[in-house]
Amino acid sequence: MGSVLAAAKHRSPGSCRSSGKKDPYRHDLKKQLRMDTLILSESQKVLIKKTWKPVQKDMTNIGKLVFARIFEAKPEIKALFPFKDLEGEQLMSHQAFVNHAYR
Repeated sequence: MGSVLAAAKHRSPGSCRSSGKKDPYRHDLKKQLRMDTLILSESQKVLIKKTWKPVQKDMTNIGKLVFARIFEAKPEIKALFPFKDLEGEQLMSHQAFVNHAYR
């Protein structure tokens, strides 16, 4: 999803990359990804804030674990990254992977 957002940042809102015409799919995707359009109950908001604090303390390691699980579940996603050919400790210590995991 990060690559979708990164690509979206480089285009004007609602435009197609090649023609400059309105891209309704992109507009819908952007709308779906906006956090302020989500309707959360107060208890859900409290739960998110409460569980986020421990994550913030160790963002890099947790991010690495999350990406490792994503790559395990959907190996084809890994092909989108510059560290696509790395495995195990080589992957976990690769600077581009570490930086991405921290974001």
